[in-house]
Amino acid sequence: MDRVVRRTIRGRGGDADEVIASDYDVRGNLVSEVRTAGGLSTRQQGS
Repeated sequence: MDRVVRRTIRGRGGDADEVIASDYDVRGNLVSEVRTAGGLSTRQQGS
């Protein structure tokens, strides 16, 4: 079963908030990570 962790980094001075959603496997290894801020997003796959 995967574990999803979601964090929010608040933007300062009018910057957009950054939301990071990370998926981990049962051993705690990072499977994927999605970063979203200001309508843009990036996805990183673990190895």
